[in-house]
Amino acid sequence: MYSAKTKGGGIRIYEPSLSPAMRDRLVLETDLRVALVTGKLTLYYQPIVEVATSTIIGVEALIRWPHPTRGLLIPSHFLGVAEDAGLLGILDRWVLRQAIAQLAEWWHNGHQIAISINLTDHSLRDPELIFDIEDLITEYDVPADAIIIEITEYTALRDMATTNEVLNGLKQLGVRIALDDFGTGYASLTNLRNLPVEILKLDRTFSAGIGTKAEDEAVVQALLQLGQGLSLTVVVEGVEQPVQQAWLERAGCQLIQGYLLGRPMPPEEAQVLFGTHPITETENDNDVAAGIAETG
Repeated sequence: MYSAKTKGGGIRIYEPSLSPAMRDRLVLETDLRVALVTGKLTLYYQPIVEVATSTIIGVEALIRWPHPTRGLLIPSHFLGVAEDAGLLGILDRWVLRQAIAQLAEWWHNGHQIAISINLTDHSLRDPELIFDIEDLITEYDVPADAIIIEITEYTALRDMATTNEVLNGLKQLGVRIALDDFGTGYASLTNLRNLPVEILKLDRTFSAGIGTKAEDEAVVQALLQLGQGLSLTVVVEGVEQPVQQAWLERAGCQLIQGYLLGRPMPPEEAQVLFGTHPITETENDNDVAAGIAETG
């Protein structure tokens, strides 16, 4: 079944060569269940930087799994297994608790930043999500507007009515909503207008051509103007070169995110950067350092 799904559907006849892959998937599922019970998963945090001041105003929480034999796994390596095993709801609730607990610690230490949390469509169709987040806000005593729930266009459109109901409930709590990967899915401007979204995150496929492709720059400029016209905050992802940051600053972009500003990192490393220079590249990367100095 998994082999047929991987190949886009259809029929696969069993053959002995399929067994190793199936066994490997079963082992990974078992390991994931153990990791959830024993607290072996972790969250990394990637800085979100205000262009005008070059300061970190928030982070995106990204789940990582330090597997004992496979190394540090990113979500694409195990979310499919989690979905097939019915673990997405448990995984989402773990991410929520860990991220909000970390947010509370940072605020207690005087770092008043926002935290963006990605949830699967499984949770965003669950009305209980509103009450769970409300309980966590009360338990950890954090401001609701410091929490940003990120959804993708695909997630928003999969069950528009239920998702919209849940998102509106979260907005009433004061939680902010971000539409991630904007421009790569099928969300129409009507859907964008109707969803309770306050933040647009432009996919890295758009920023990749900044500085080299006039067509990509035109698209980014248009999307920035769209966000401004709808009174939405725009975050451009995938910023990896100083020329991209410089162009976005001239274009009036508000927030940026990408390897140039900082890779996903453990919480203690992220906290060191709060209120300081956000770059995490090595000191001998003179071109990066010089580029940041030029753009402020």
